[in-house]
Amino acid sequence: LLDGSAPNGFGRAAQFSSVVGLDYSARPWLWVSGQYFLQETFEKQQRLIQPRTSHLVSLYWRAQFFRERFRPELFFLMGLHERQSMIRPRLTRLFGDHFSISLGADLLGGTARTPFGAFADRDRVVLETKWSW
Repeated sequence: LLDGSAPNGFGRAAQFSSVVGLDYSARPWLWVSGQYFLQETFEKQQRLIQPRTSHLVSLYWRAQFFRERFRPELFFLMGLHERQSMIRPRLTRLFGDHFSISLGADLLGGTARTPFGAFADRDRVVLETKWSW
C-alpha cells in the first residue's frame, strides 16, 4: 500500500490469503503436490503497487531412486494473471542418514512489476551441503 503520509511511503491494508493443496503418492518412490493460492487486498487499486487480487498455482514433484539415496525434485510456481513464474529443479544425493549434497537452480521470469519478474535476469545456481543430527 502506497501511503504518502507514512515515514517510509508504505502503509497497512487488510488482506485475505488462502491456499488449497492436494498431495498424491502415485508410487512408493514418487510424490506429487499441487497448490492454489489466493490473496485479496482490501484497498483501492490506485493505492497499491501489486494487483488487489493474486492467483498462483504450484506443482511439486519428487522421486527417490537407488534405495532413497538419489532424489530429483522439481518445483514450479506460476502467477495465473500476472505472468510470473519460478522454476526450481534440484538433485539431491544422500550419504547415510545425516549428510546430503544438492545441486539446483532458481529460474525466475515475468514482467518487471511482478515479484519474480523483477529478478528475471538474476537466475542462480545453488549448491547445498547439509548435515543433520
